[in-house]
Formats: sequence, C-alpha cells, structure tokens
Amino acid sequence: MVDATHPFARRISADLAEACRLRAQPLLRLQRPDLPMGGATLLEDLSALTTVPLAGRSLLLAIGARHLASAVAHSPGSRHHARILPSAGALAQAMAAGLAADRVACLRPSPGGLIERALCRHWGIEAVLCRRSGGVTEHLWHTLTAEFGLPLLLLERPPDPPGLECHGIESLLDRLGRPE
Repeated sequence: MVDATHPFARRISADLAEACRLRAQPLLRLQRPDLPMGGATLLEDLSALTTVPLAGRSLLLAIGARHLASAVAHSPGSRHHARILPSAGALAQAMAAGLAADRVACLRPSPGGLIERALCRHWGIEAVLCRRSGGVTEHLWHTLTAEFGLPLLLLERPPDPPGLECHGIESLLDRLGRPE
C-alpha cells in the first residue's frame, strides 16, 4: 500500500496505517520534498501563532477550513481572512470560526495565483499563514508573499503515523521496483 495523500491528511493516513498494521501489510509513504524556506517563519502548530505580533494586522488564513477556528483563537486582534475550498462544509466551518462573510473566498487555487494576488490587494493582507505541504499551493504563497513583501507563516507538517516507511519519489520508485 502506498500513502500518497496530502501531508495534512492526518485521518486518512492514520486509518491507512491502522488497516495495514492489522493486516501485517507494509505501508509506504510518498513524502513531498520540503520547499526552500526563504524568509518564512515555521510554526510547529497553531498555538505558536500567539508568539507572532499580528494584532491589528490583516492575516490571510490559507490552511484548510478544519483549522480556521484554532487559527482565529490563537491570533486574537488580527483581521482574519480566509481562502477556502468551495464546499458547503468549508464555508460552514469558516462561519463557525467567526469569519465575516466578506472576508472569506471560496475557491480552488487559481492558475498563476491570479485570484489570490487580487485577494491580497483587495483585503490589504499584511501576513499569510499556509501549510508547509511541499506542493504547488505552498509554492504559490512563497511567490506571492515575496512579491508583496509580506511575512509568510508556515504551519509545520504533522508527524507521520508510526510504522510508515517514508520515501521521496525516486526512493519510492526504487522500492517498488522500477519498470524495465
């Protein structure tokens, strides 16, 4: 079994690990590479937001709807904005977190970050919080925050469940046996 889910898909990865453990089946994890940090600040978890001076600043939360309430609670005094995926559940979580409707954008990441760039300008964003996913969305936030001269706060990846064999793409292909 290969787990190639998003690094923040904790429930899915934990369920896969448990199912493979019960079957004594190996579970391999495709690990996304870490992107260069640039000038970003790495946060071990959302509670670390309390150490960042964000009061009175417009903070864009690009961390997934499930974590909005915690991010809002750990950054009191900020003007919170969120870019969330377009689903009824995500919108309900954003509203439950106390975000104002005019500070929530329900959309998929846009090609080249055109919409995200416009949102940063429109909302007067002064800092961005995103997940250290190692993917195209994290890369987008590195690019946009550098372009606008904004602080980028990166939420560290959660630890992998125990018992996983973690690999980069080349190592995983070698482990699985490359086609001839």
